[in-house]
Amino acid sequence: MEKAIPAPKRIDIIDALRGFALAGIVIVHFVEQYTAAPPAEGIMNNAVEMVDQIIMGLIYFFLMGKFFALFSVLFGLSFYIQWKGAKSKNINFNKHFLLRMLILFVIGYIHSLFYRGDILTIYAMIGIFLPLFQNVKPKHLLILIGVVFIGFFRSIVFIIFGSAPIFGGNPMDFASPELLSYYTTLRDGSLMDVFRTNAVDGHLMKMEFQVGLTGRLYLTFAYFLLGIWLGHKRFFETLTDNKPLLKKIIGFGVGGIVLFTVLTGASFTLAGENPMDSWLGMIGLTMLDLTNLSMTLLIIASFCLIWMKKERTGSMLASYGRMALTNYFMQTIIGTAIYYGYGLGTLGTITNRWTLVIAILVIFLQMIFSHWWLQRFRFGPLEWLWRSLNYGKLQTFRKE
Repeated sequence: MEKAIPAPKRIDIIDALRGFALAGIVIVHFVEQYTAAPPAEGIMNNAVEMVDQIIMGLIYFFLMGKFFALFSVLFGLSFYIQWKGAKSKNINFNKHFLLRMLILFVIGYIHSLFYRGDILTIYAMIGIFLPLFQNVKPKHLLILIGVVFIGFFRSIVFIIFGSAPIFGGNPMDFASPELLSYYTTLRDGSLMDVFRTNAVDGHLMKMEFQVGLTGRLYLTFAYFLLGIWLGHKRFFETLTDNKPLLKKIIGFGVGGIVLFTVLTGASFTLAGENPMDSWLGMIGLTMLDLTNLSMTLLIIASFCLIWMKKERTGSMLASYGRMALTNYFMQTIIGTAIYYGYGLGTLGTITNRWTLVIAILVIFLQMIFSHWWLQRFRFGPLEWLWRSLNYGKLQTFRKE
């Protein structure tokens, strides 16, 4: 049996940033009520009043599509850190990493049975290609990232398929019978009913969202590459030297948000009633992607500047991020048990203001638990299982 790759030395700001990203993700999921689909008429009554509509609007603008991006950047960065650690010890990392992705896919598939919006299976599917980019020069990584964000792959999809679905069903069709049936299953079905609808149909719908015109899969991989680029530049290890750069990124982020938001609105307005049938609509989607990228860069730079001033206050957040896989899975178990019919069955009845409160409470409790757990154990439960399966040997769990 080959020697296990030692766990890399923790960089607290990366763990804390991962925890921050996870907090944003759980807020989005709880306010969406773990539906991973457009709201269905007659079922989702969570935003009837103005205050709830404002909350949804703020979450859409500041969190949705941004914190998943941040989480993806950190996934790519973690790959780079692990690869460099293995390389320094002359260990064959690629074989371990491919097995690691296979195990992650299995964990993700189990998770997807509860919640079809699972991202772990997507990370595993495209993560297997990361070793191909570990030696690519940083400037070439930026070129590849740029190709994705100018809408190259979306344009190919649009040329071949137009606005027609690739995998069947349109994830953005608010009035489809399939969508109503899905919501009815979530609200009234048993646990096994939810498992059945998510086991196959859920993945087809997710792949439509990932590979179709929204292009989430290509964007995710571009964010992976951005994480590798940050690793090459030792960005987080040299934060003090990067203060001027961080301030420039903040300026670029704010300017990009304003510019690309205006261009997004203009593109969709000019595209008319059916924007997905026109190139103006495709331009609008690309401008939206660039808006999200600008916001993501703004979040990273702002977090880093704040961290350098208030580093000690981030220990709880760092613990939360170190157990990201466990916390992500448990958030889904808690959330679906609150909303779905096999649990409390509150889907569509709790307003956004209260789902936001529930999300913040879950984050707070998980942060406390994570900090307590990691004072006694080396890994979170799922992190330990993942690593043990990866090396075919039970890893040391409890701290000495």
